[in-house]
Amino acid sequence: MKNSVILALMVSLTVVTSCACAGDSDAEDTARHISAVQPEPRRLNVRVKEVLPHSRKTYTQGLEFHDGMLYESSGEYGLSFIEVLSFPDLKTVKRTEVDDRFFAEGITVLNDTLYMLTWREHQVLLFDPATLDEIGRHTVYTEGWGITNDGHKLYMSDGSQYIYEIDPVTFGRKRRIAVTTPAGPVFNINELEWIDGRIWANVYGYNNMLIVDPATGYVEAIVECDGLLEPEDIKRSTDVLNGIAYDPESKKIYVTGKRWPKMFEIELFR
Repeated sequence: MKNSVILALMVSLTVVTSCACAGDSDAEDTARHISAVQPEPRRLNVRVKEVLPHSRKTYTQGLEFHDGMLYESSGEYGLSFIEVLSFPDLKTVKRTEVDDRFFAEGITVLNDTLYMLTWREHQVLLFDPATLDEIGRHTVYTEGWGITNDGHKLYMSDGSQYIYEIDPVTFGRKRRIAVTTPAGPVFNINELEWIDGRIWANVYGYNNMLIVDPATGYVEAIVECDGLLEPEDIKRSTDVLNGIAYDPESKKIYVTGKRWPKMFEIELFR
Protein backbone atom coordinates (compact mmCIF):
# COMPACT_ATOMS: atom_id res chain seq x y z
CA MET A 1 0.00 0.00 0.00
CA LYS A 2 0.99 3.66 0.06
CA ASN A 3 1.89 3.27 -3.60
CA SER A 4 1.04 6.89 -4.27
CA VAL A 5 3.93 8.15 -2.18
CA ILE A 6 6.57 6.11 -3.99
CA LEU A 7 6.59 8.72 -6.77
CA ALA A 8 8.13 11.14 -4.28
CA LEU A 9 11.10 8.85 -3.75
CA MET A 10 12.97 9.26 -7.03
CA VAL A 11 15.61 11.51 -5.54
CA SER A 12 18.33 10.84 -2.98
CA LEU A 13 17.69 11.50 0.69
CA THR A 14 20.42 14.11 0.70
CA VAL A 15 18.96 16.21 -2.09
CA VAL A 16 15.29 16.48 -1.10
CA THR A 17 14.76 20.24 -0.96
CA SER A 18 11.01 20.84 -1.17
CA CYS A 19 9.37 23.46 1.06
CA ALA A 20 7.87 22.55 4.42
CA CYS A 21 4.15 21.78 4.57
CA ALA A 22 1.74 24.47 5.73
CA GLY A 23 -0.50 24.22 8.77
CA ASP A 24 -0.03 23.34 12.43
CA SER A 25 0.30 27.02 13.34
CA ASP A 26 -0.11 26.11 17.02
CA ALA A 27 2.85 23.73 16.93
CA GLU A 28 6.47 24.71 17.41
CA ASP A 29 8.77 23.87 14.51
CA THR A 30 12.25 22.82 15.53
CA ALA A 31 13.64 23.90 12.18
CA ARG A 32 11.65 26.45 10.18
CA HIS A 33 14.76 27.11 8.11
CA ILE A 34 17.68 24.88 7.28
CA SER A 35 20.69 26.00 9.28
CA ALA A 36 23.91 26.66 7.39
CA VAL A 37 25.83 25.06 10.25
CA GLN A 38 23.88 21.80 10.32
CA PRO A 39 26.49 19.03 10.01
CA GLU A 40 26.36 16.45 7.26
CA PRO A 41 24.92 13.12 8.45
CA ARG A 42 27.39 10.32 9.07
CA ARG A 43 27.06 7.37 6.72
CA LEU A 44 26.91 4.11 8.67
CA ASN A 45 26.69 0.48 7.58
CA VAL A 46 25.22 -2.53 9.33
CA ARG A 47 26.78 -5.84 10.28
CA VAL A 48 24.40 -8.77 10.81
CA LYS A 49 24.93 -10.43 14.18
CA GLU A 50 22.04 -12.89 14.12
CA VAL A 51 19.28 -13.94 11.75
CA LEU A 52 15.84 -14.81 13.15
CA PRO A 53 12.74 -16.19 11.42
CA HIS A 54 10.00 -13.82 10.33
CA SER A 55 6.64 -14.54 8.74
CA ARG A 56 6.22 -13.68 5.08
CA LYS A 57 2.54 -13.12 5.85
CA THR A 58 3.28 -10.12 8.09
CA TYR A 59 3.10 -6.72 6.40
CA THR A 60 5.19 -5.14 9.14
CA GLN A 61 4.14 -1.69 10.31
CA GLY A 62 5.27 -1.53 13.93
CA LEU A 63 7.80 -3.53 15.97
CA GLU A 64 8.37 -3.16 19.71
CA PHE A 65 9.79 -5.04 22.68
CA HIS A 66 7.75 -5.00 25.89
CA ASP A 67 8.19 -7.18 28.98
CA GLY A 68 10.47 -9.59 27.13
CA MET A 69 8.01 -10.12 24.27
CA LEU A 70 8.06 -8.73 20.75
CA TYR A 71 4.95 -6.89 19.59
CA GLU A 72 4.31 -6.53 15.87
CA SER A 73 1.55 -4.87 13.87
CA SER A 74 0.66 -5.88 10.33
CA GLY A 75 -1.20 -3.66 7.88
CA GLU A 76 -3.52 -3.79 4.86
CA TYR A 77 -7.28 -3.41 4.80
CA GLY A 78 -9.10 -6.57 5.84
CA LEU A 79 -5.85 -8.24 6.93
CA SER A 80 -4.52 -6.05 9.76
CA PHE A 81 -3.58 -7.55 13.11
CA ILE A 82 -1.37 -7.21 16.19
CA GLU A 83 0.68 -10.14 17.47
CA VAL A 84 2.63 -10.82 20.63
CA LEU A 85 5.61 -13.03 19.81
CA SER A 86 7.87 -15.02 22.13
CA PHE A 87 11.53 -14.16 21.76
CA PRO A 88 13.81 -15.25 20.16
CA ASP A 89 11.83 -18.04 18.44
CA LEU A 90 9.13 -15.54 17.35
CA LYS A 91 6.23 -17.88 17.95
CA THR A 92 2.77 -16.33 18.24
CA VAL A 93 1.64 -16.06 21.88
CA LYS A 94 -1.37 -13.83 21.35
CA ARG A 95 -3.00 -12.21 18.35
CA THR A 96 -5.91 -9.85 17.73
CA GLU A 97 -7.44 -9.01 14.39
CA VAL A 98 -8.02 -5.35 13.64
CA ASP A 99 -11.40 -4.17 12.36
CA ASP A 100 -11.51 -4.42 8.55
CA ARG A 101 -12.20 -0.68 8.33
CA PHE A 102 -8.71 0.07 9.61
CA PHE A 103 -5.27 -0.23 8.04
CA ALA A 104 -2.98 -0.91 11.01
CA GLU A 105 0.20 1.16 11.22
CA GLY A 106 2.87 1.73 13.86
CA ILE A 107 2.65 0.65 17.50
CA THR A 108 4.30 1.54 20.78
CA VAL A 109 3.75 0.67 24.46
CA LEU A 110 3.78 3.41 27.11
CA ASN A 111 2.39 3.32 30.66
CA ASP A 112 0.82 -0.11 30.15
CA THR A 113 -1.05 1.06 27.06
CA LEU A 114 -0.38 -0.14 23.54
CA TYR A 115 -1.00 2.62 21.00
CA MET A 116 -1.71 1.61 17.39
CA LEU A 117 -2.00 4.13 14.60
CA THR A 118 -4.29 3.70 11.61
CA TRP A 119 -3.28 4.91 8.17
CA ARG A 120 -6.07 7.08 6.77
CA GLU A 121 -8.81 6.63 9.34
CA HIS A 122 -7.65 9.36 11.78
CA GLN A 123 -8.00 6.93 14.68
CA VAL A 124 -5.46 5.79 17.28
CA LEU A 125 -6.56 2.53 18.89
CA LEU A 126 -5.53 1.77 22.48
CA PHE A 127 -5.04 -1.79 23.70
CA ASP A 128 -4.17 -3.56 26.93
CA PRO A 129 -0.76 -5.07 26.04
CA ALA A 130 -1.38 -8.09 28.28
CA THR A 131 -4.68 -9.11 26.68
CA LEU A 132 -4.76 -7.12 23.41
CA ASP A 133 -8.29 -6.01 24.34
CA GLU A 134 -9.16 -2.58 22.95
CA ILE A 135 -9.50 -0.06 25.79
CA GLY A 136 -9.96 3.28 24.00
CA ARG A 137 -9.50 5.49 20.96
CA HIS A 138 -8.20 8.93 20.07
CA THR A 139 -8.91 11.00 16.97
CA VAL A 140 -6.01 12.59 15.08
CA TYR A 141 -6.13 15.03 12.18
CA THR A 142 -3.46 13.49 10.02
CA GLU A 143 -2.48 10.11 8.64
CA GLY A 144 -0.77 7.65 10.97
CA TRP A 145 2.53 6.02 9.95
CA GLY A 146 5.03 5.43 12.76
CA ILE A 147 5.00 5.91 16.54
CA THR A 148 7.45 5.55 19.44
CA ASN A 149 7.99 6.95 22.95
CA ASP A 150 10.77 8.21 25.22
CA GLY A 151 9.19 6.83 28.40
CA HIS A 152 7.14 9.99 28.92
CA LYS A 153 5.91 11.33 25.58
CA LEU A 154 4.84 9.86 22.27
CA TYR A 155 6.40 10.68 18.91
CA MET A 156 4.39 10.13 15.72
CA SER A 157 5.05 10.35 11.97
CA ASP A 158 2.54 10.86 9.17
CA GLY A 159 4.60 10.36 6.01
CA SER A 160 5.63 14.01 5.81
CA GLN A 161 8.97 15.53 6.85
CA TYR A 162 7.67 15.94 10.40
CA ILE A 163 7.77 13.94 13.60
CA TYR A 164 5.19 15.13 16.14
CA GLU A 165 5.62 15.12 19.90
CA ILE A 166 2.29 13.93 21.32
CA ASP A 167 0.69 14.04 24.76
CA PRO A 168 -0.07 10.39 25.64
CA VAL A 169 -3.24 11.26 27.60
CA THR A 170 -5.01 13.70 25.28
CA PHE A 171 -3.07 12.83 22.11
CA GLY A 172 -2.73 16.58 21.60
CA ARG A 173 0.20 17.76 19.51
CA LYS A 174 2.86 19.49 21.62
CA ARG A 175 5.67 20.05 19.14
CA ARG A 176 6.47 19.56 15.47
CA ILE A 177 9.97 18.34 14.64
CA ALA A 178 11.16 19.00 11.08
CA VAL A 179 13.51 16.21 9.97
CA THR A 180 16.30 17.81 7.94
CA THR A 181 19.71 17.37 6.37
CA PRO A 182 21.85 20.31 5.17
CA ALA A 183 20.24 19.82 1.74
CA GLY A 184 16.69 20.18 3.03
CA PRO A 185 13.82 18.27 4.65
CA VAL A 186 13.46 14.51 4.41
CA PHE A 187 9.99 13.25 3.52
CA ASN A 188 8.16 9.92 3.98
CA ILE A 189 9.27 9.44 7.60
CA ASN A 190 7.74 6.10 8.57
CA GLU A 191 8.32 3.55 11.38
CA LEU A 192 10.00 5.00 14.48
CA GLU A 193 12.02 3.67 17.41
CA TRP A 194 13.51 5.49 20.40
CA ILE A 195 17.11 4.32 21.00
CA ASP A 196 19.50 5.99 23.48
CA GLY A 197 17.92 9.44 23.25
CA ARG A 198 17.56 9.45 19.49
CA ILE A 199 14.70 8.63 17.12
CA TRP A 200 15.51 6.00 14.54
CA ALA A 201 13.27 6.21 11.49
CA ASN A 202 12.56 4.19 8.40
CA VAL A 203 12.06 6.27 5.26
CA TYR A 204 9.34 4.69 3.17
CA GLY A 205 10.74 3.15 -0.01
CA TYR A 206 14.41 3.30 0.98
CA ASN A 207 16.74 0.59 2.29
CA ASN A 208 18.13 2.82 4.99
CA MET A 209 17.28 4.33 8.35
CA LEU A 210 17.79 7.77 9.85
CA ILE A 211 19.07 8.60 13.31
CA VAL A 212 17.39 11.86 14.28
CA ASP A 213 18.10 14.26 17.15
CA PRO A 214 14.61 14.88 18.63
CA ALA A 215 15.65 18.29 19.98
CA THR A 216 16.59 19.73 16.56
CA GLY A 217 15.26 17.32 13.94
CA TYR A 218 18.74 17.07 12.46
CA VAL A 219 19.59 13.77 10.79
CA GLU A 220 22.78 12.76 12.58
CA ALA A 221 23.35 9.55 10.62
CA ILE A 222 22.02 7.59 7.66
CA VAL A 223 22.24 3.83 8.22
CA GLU A 224 22.64 1.90 4.97
CA CYS A 225 20.78 -1.43 4.99
CA ASP A 226 21.20 -2.69 1.43
CA GLY A 227 21.85 -6.40 1.01
CA LEU A 228 20.21 -7.72 4.17
CA LEU A 229 18.10 -10.18 2.18
CA GLU A 230 19.69 -12.78 -0.05
CA PRO A 231 18.43 -12.96 -3.66
CA GLU A 232 16.63 -16.22 -2.90
CA ASP A 233 14.75 -14.47 -0.04
CA ILE A 234 13.11 -12.00 -2.40
CA LYS A 235 9.75 -13.04 -3.82
CA ARG A 236 7.16 -11.07 -5.75
CA SER A 237 5.36 -10.24 -2.49
CA THR A 238 8.53 -9.08 -0.66
CA ASP A 239 8.14 -5.39 0.12
CA VAL A 240 10.21 -2.60 1.66
CA LEU A 241 12.43 -2.41 4.73
CA ASN A 242 10.20 -1.45 7.66
CA GLY A 243 10.44 -2.30 11.33
CA ILE A 244 12.98 -1.28 13.99
CA ALA A 245 12.96 -2.79 17.49
CA TYR A 246 15.32 -2.06 20.37
CA ASP A 247 15.55 -4.62 23.17
CA PRO A 248 16.20 -2.59 26.36
CA GLU A 249 17.39 -5.68 28.24
CA SER A 250 20.05 -6.87 25.80
CA LYS A 251 20.66 -3.44 24.19
CA LYS A 252 20.33 -5.11 20.79
CA ILE A 253 18.70 -3.68 17.67
CA TYR A 254 16.56 -5.69 15.26
CA VAL A 255 15.19 -4.79 11.84
CA THR A 256 12.92 -6.45 9.30
CA GLY A 257 10.61 -5.57 6.42
CA LYS A 258 7.15 -6.07 5.01
CA ARG A 259 6.68 -9.76 4.20
CA TRP A 260 10.36 -10.45 4.83
CA PRO A 261 11.23 -14.05 5.77
CA LYS A 262 13.93 -12.90 8.20
CA MET A 263 14.58 -10.50 11.05
CA PHE A 264 18.12 -9.29 11.67
CA GLU A 265 20.04 -8.32 14.77
CA ILE A 266 22.39 -5.61 13.57
CA GLU A 267 25.29 -3.51 14.77
CA LEU A 268 26.61 -0.34 13.18
CA PHE A 269 30.03 0.43 11.75
CA ARG A 270 31.55 3.10 9.50
